[in-house]
Amino acid sequence: MRKWLARQLEPVDRSTRPVAVVIDPEDAVRTEDVDHLGEVAIARSSWELRRIFEAHGRHRSVDAPRLVLVVKATELQERRDLPWDIEQSTAVAEVRVPGPPSLRDVVLGLADDLSDRAAQVLETTVDPPLTALLRAIWGVDPPNGQPVRELDLVVRLRSDPRVPEAIWGLLHDQLLRWPPARALCTDPPDAGPLQAAWAAWVQGREPSPVLDEMGPRIAPLFHLGLLQPVRGRREDLPGWASVGIADTSPGERLEELLRSRPAPWPPTDLGDWHAVAEWWGEVRAARGEVNGGGLAEERIWAVWEELDARFRPWLRENFGEILTRSSARPLTVDKVAPFLAARLRRGQAHRILLIVLDGMGLAQWSIIRRAAGLRVVDASVVLALLPTITSVSRQAIFSGSLPMLFPDSIGTTEREGEHWKRFWAREMPALSEVSYARVSGAQPIPLGSAIVQGVVITAVDTMMHQAHLLGDVQLTASLVAWVRQGVLRSLVAQASRAGYEVWVTADHGNVEAVPIGSVAEGLKVEDAGQRVRWYVNETLREASAAPGLRWTPPGIPDDCFLVFAEGRAAYVHGTAALVTHGGMSLDEVVVPLARVEA
Repeated sequence: MRKWLARQLEPVDRSTRPVAVVIDPEDAVRTEDVDHLGEVAIARSSWELRRIFEAHGRHRSVDAPRLVLVVKATELQERRDLPWDIEQSTAVAEVRVPGPPSLRDVVLGLADDLSDRAAQVLETTVDPPLTALLRAIWGVDPPNGQPVRELDLVVRLRSDPRVPEAIWGLLHDQLLRWPPARALCTDPPDAGPLQAAWAAWVQGREPSPVLDEMGPRIAPLFHLGLLQPVRGRREDLPGWASVGIADTSPGERLEELLRSRPAPWPPTDLGDWHAVAEWWGEVRAARGEVNGGGLAEERIWAVWEELDARFRPWLRENFGEILTRSSARPLTVDKVAPFLAARLRRGQAHRILLIVLDGMGLAQWSIIRRAAGLRVVDASVVLALLPTITSVSRQAIFSGSLPMLFPDSIGTTEREGEHWKRFWAREMPALSEVSYARVSGAQPIPLGSAIVQGVVITAVDTMMHQAHLLGDVQLTASLVAWVRQGVLRSLVAQASRAGYEVWVTADHGNVEAVPIGSVAEGLKVEDAGQRVRWYVNETLREASAAPGLRWTPPGIPDDCFLVFAEGRAAYVHGTAALVTHGGMSLDEVVVPLARVEA
């Protein structure tokens, strides 16, 4: 819970009265913030407060669980606005969001730890509030009318999914003046002006001191797909610009990517890891297109090993906290469905199509979106659930919950449709039209008429598990061939014309692994999980001969005991590279979440 909110709830927490009232006119209190205090009821008007109090509160026994009435009525702003008898007979807490009203939605939209930091800053700062938040939370200074700093600010924030949506309007109206930077602060972001400026600069039609000075710091917009590479180039372009030039050879792009590591290096927090994962996805995509890394092969895998050595311990230390963190955008795949439901409730979308490309990592997404000619309208990344196998992480997407809440089906994917429909029945009971389909992607996919649709396409996972000879090179060639059949683009185009918001994500990514031999144990291991061993109890796990990390990640049922393969190892026989998943690498854990149009 946010500490600033816990302090304001202390009068209720300390009280022994059987009924409490939490006055919350700014809608800051979530049910999970107060359910430890007693039985929670929400009143959205004075009349509803009176009705609930008379029915359940006036004669409440001291032996009964405390009744906590959370009042979200605009006419009840403070204690003295309550009816006299209710005010006199209950414990009362008044909740106010710290800071000025203009920043209320920003403070509420931040993850709990960042929200507390923001509250502390806003209560003590002498700087303009928005400026103070940018410095304290994201470490950036206001641009003060300098276009390069404006663009740098927007790129950094667009690359961080922890940024609340409410901040974009404030930046657009208060701080930014350069039109391409301001356009990126709309919802959805409008990359058109910056795309036009990039094309004119690359092709030598118009100079751009902003892009000259911005340099490789613009690359994340290409990694996310918000900017598209353009054809044609003037001869004196710097090497870093190859990231945004369509006719750059994969080899050139690979070399430049390896020269332009994201900062900070190495990553230290979730936002940094997201940026590095997007960059690494581009590296791996280029490697697949260049027919292997060539002379850069050793450098590529040396970088991977450096990242893996830091990512795995970071993930172990932080994964549990990330699972419980609230955020404006999903941080883990189990939050994708709640995020889409919120968009429907707020009227930001009227129809939703969620496409889950089974097994697709950021490297494959880079190839697919470019080959399919998809326009990325909005983009970020999310973390898969652990272990990164389909029956765990894909069920989490469609159930909108952690695997610990579906223990009976954790070994199968057959109940995904049930989970999906049950989720929407819970979140939006009035929504009658919800559909789910799982298809191979070999044939055209018909678009139904339901308001909310979920579609699993298994093509990427199928091609991935067939890439046993040439690894990434083989997978890349298969992906391009599949995309050219037009199945995905046709589905997105149909949906866009029919008024759907189309979102694409994946249940997990994959890694080009090295066989180390199978472990001869008659224990449960999913075929698609060749990088994780799954034991039925801790005794069997500890007695296992399987090399690897013995760890039970948070969020899964208590009777799951895992061993994760180290490095790029896979528990299979053979000598050729294979592409697989199940482990804890950056490639397997970080997957895309993008809104697209065709």
